[in-house]
Amino acid sequence: MPDTFRVRVEDLRLKPNVPCGMDFGVIGGLLKMLRTTCEDPPPILVERDGDGWRVLDGRHRYFGAVIAGRPDVLAVEERQST
Repeated sequence: MPDTFRVRVEDLRLKPNVPCGMDFGVIGGLLKMLRTTCEDPPPILVERDGDGWRVLDGRHRYFGAVIAGRPDVLAVEERQST
């Protein structure tokens, strides 16, 4: 399993918006757990982007963390196959 690490939410960037948009029900479901516990949802998938990170998978978990006031999210870096 890849190593997980914490990324501050202000260091994350999003890919261009996708046509399907966001599901507020999914974000709402995450908020209760994020606000009332110290648990983390599964890590988001990121890649290096200049001096920060780009979210490849985990937009709902990212927005949930921002809305819940979490300072960072659990992440895993996508490894490029060579």
